[in-house]
Amino acid sequence: MSYIKVENNPYLVRDSNSQAILNTNIEGLKGYKKDRENRIKMSKLIDEHDDLCKKVDNIMNVLNVILEKMEK
Repeated sequence: MSYIKVENNPYLVRDSNSQAILNTNIEGLKGYKKDRENRIKMSKLIDEHDDLCKKVDNIMNVLNVILEKMEK
């Protein structure tokens, strides 16, 4: 398999057999994967935060109901 460099881009080559354009920027790929992993983690943390906030709201509502009943 041989590759032909693409003009004006040091990270792109063309596969001479399939004519496909390939990106050879390994560091860029690693950075993309790390960013994607961080976005997934952040999304999970946000979901967990939202879930905890809902649970705290429910607890507060129950406590308010209990207080109201105690005052009567």
